Amino acid sequence: MTINPLRYRIGPRRRIGQILIFALLVAAGCKEDAPDKFQERKDITGDGGNSALLISAASSLTNAFQELGPAFTSRTKIPVILNFGASGQMLRQIEQGAPADILASADMNTVDEGIRKSLLDRSRMQFFARNELLLVTPRDSRVRVPNVYWLLRDNVKHVAIGDPQFVPAGRYAKWALEELQLYWLLERKLIPANSVRQALQYVVSGEVEAAFVYRTDFKLKEDSLELIQALRTPPIAYPAILVRKSKHRKQSILFLEFLRNAPEARAILDKYGFVHD
Repeated sequence: MTINPLRYRIGPRRRIGQILIFALLVAAGCKEDAPDKFQERKDITGDGGNSALLISAASSLTNAFQELGPAFTSRTKIPVILNFGASGQMLRQIEQGAPADILASADMNTVDEGIRKSLLDRSRMQFFARNELLLVTPRDSRVRVPNVYWLLRDNVKHVAIGDPQFVPAGRYAKWALEELQLYWLLERKLIPANSVRQALQYVVSGEVEAAFVYRTDFKLKEDSLELIQALRTPPIAYPAILVRKSKHRKQSILFLEFLRNAPEARAILDKYGFVHD
């Protein structure tokens, strides 16, 4: 197989992530005697005419949030618009004036930067899930890679990694490789991806011999991938935070409470392999 590394170089930094609109016109409210911690607040729920809540989320959250959005709308009648991409790209969009109410990031570095730039509200931040970084290979690959050190071998030509400048999974992978004193030895083989989902796509399609992805990504394509090993990294925690210029502050706070406390939110995160706090 021939691969052109230039094909996989990072595209324009300002590329807008895919937008998925969940406008649920009919939704059921929660029961007044609901036993869970999340309680619908009648004074701020949607009425069908409210504008949607805009949520920018890390690409690794795509599948989970595609279910969390409608679940929240069923609870509150507040419609949700979801925008997915690398956490750093989502922050760049907010900085450049793109509308958003909540940022759900795959790392704290992105959130810290947003707080320093007065883009995000530190007082309205919470951690809601955790993840793990894995080294994976195509299940039908003829290239044997029993551990991360085998990536140094000549028969391993390309390894997909999220671009560390924008993709948290790439930063975690770089950190892990630097701790093992492997990063500079492998740098020429690393194919930077625009998101962890793009890295996943490369390895599933067999365009690379290995990739660094989250456990939740591996879970989505487990039939096509071989798990080689988990990498030691700093804790991979997902914070959700209110955007300072949000036009839907009360609704955003309600979503943060839902994300943290609603049983159906926890069930959805469990379903996709996230560990919730």
